[in-house]
Amino acid sequence: MNGTLLGQTKGSDTIVFLYDEKANRYGFDYNGTKYYYIFNVQGDVIGILNQAGQKIVSYTYDPWGKVLSVDGSEASTIGQLNPIRYRGYYYDTETGFYYLQSRYYDPTVRRFLNADKVVNNGVGILGTNMFAYCINNPVNMFDNEGVAPEYINEQYADTVITVYPGVQAQMKDIGFGSFGNIAANGCGVIAAYNVIVAKEKRQIEYTVPTAGPKVPTSFGQVRDDLQQQGAPLLDGILGASPWAITNYLKNYYNNVVTLFSANLKNWGSLASVSVAIVVLYKNSNSFSMHYVSGIRVGGKWATFQFYNDRDVQGGAISIWTYLVKIKENGKVPLYLIGAFDSPYKF
Repeated sequence: MNGTLLGQTKGSDTIVFLYDEKANRYGFDYNGTKYYYIFNVQGDVIGILNQAGQKIVSYTYDPWGKVLSVDGSEASTIGQLNPIRYRGYYYDTETGFYYLQSRYYDPTVRRFLNADKVVNNGVGILGTNMFAYCINNPVNMFDNEGVAPEYINEQYADTVITVYPGVQAQMKDIGFGSFGNIAANGCGVIAAYNVIVAKEKRQIEYTVPTAGPKVPTSFGQVRDDLQQQGAPLLDGILGASPWAITNYLKNYYNNVVTLFSANLKNWGSLASVSVAIVVLYKNSNSFSMHYVSGIRVGGKWATFQFYNDRDVQGGAISIWTYLVKIKENGKVPLYLIGAFDSPYKF
């Protein structure tokens, strides 16, 4: 249902998957008996507990997801029946393939069985290999849907995104704060997520050194982190605090600089050294505001692809061209966040 795996039946065996209130899959019910997953930080199922809390199954994998071992007192029964394995993907024990919704992935040959429907994902020459899994970097990336890892470029009630590995939901059903949701109030979370995805993609293409902790592996984790840091304004009704977003991005970039509209003349200089930016503007004839992320695609001329702006779609443009376009639509620029790992000091 909407990409969420509810259960499966094989002969007389029935498995119903268990989810918490945040749509995290945490276990399954097998013929009336509950079992619980043990995950590592990358979302791999590395073990199963019974109802008494005893570990009855252990799994190990290579970096590409090939199952190396299934051990434990219930390895031959529960261990084989459970289909959720590496990265939380669905594993077909008969074929040895993982099902990633749009296609199958073979961890033995480290390739998908059919081509990616996204012809070029914009992350360099590796992104043009339509059979490659996670741009040949399985340690740092995941691909739940069998397509290239994507930026989020729209924000509608019925927009379906991957919240956590193996779990999808419509934006209207993904909460933010006590009263908000991603469809209505989540543009700040989307912008922060896109900027972090840009960090991860640059690590892959340019081997940029990692700053700070491991980059989050899911949109849900970014949302959860921002909530824990007090980002929701008025319990999410007013969206996310720009100061909270700024401080959060500092965990993943060496340099995060902010400028207000009073320093508009310096926005170009900040953009010129940034690999990703966030623009906050006020909508015309209202008090509502909106965050938009810009991901750098041009080097010398500092051009950006802007995401989640319904009025400015497609094409690489400079920050100045973007500001002209939003002003033409009655928007008022308020705040710029620039993120970069280079040694430049702004």
